[in-house]
Amino acid sequence: MFEPTHPDFLKLVRCPVTRGCLQPVADAVISEINRKIGAGQLFNQVGQKVETELESVLINDEQTLLVPVRQGIVSLIVDELIPADQLDPQWLPMGEDEG
Repeated sequence: MFEPTHPDFLKLVRCPVTRGCLQPVADAVISEINRKIGAGQLFNQVGQKVETELESVLINDEQTLLVPVRQGIVSLIVDELIPADQLDPQWLPMGEDEG
């Protein structure tokens, strides 16, 4: 069984909205996401408050959607995705792979 951030798993899984690739976010980003969850400031696609901290998070190539991972399970349910625009752009991985 693959871990949600294992490269072989990431080759198989796709964003349920854009159909693009997903990549893991850094631990610092997960900490910021969990800080916002604890403060009641993070909402999913349908406007429901995200109440459970996340152990891992994937982001789509367009860096518009965060895919929650709880107990090792990647949630690909569209309603549970988290719009990335709720984070300060400094937390998004944009440009990390550009050289």
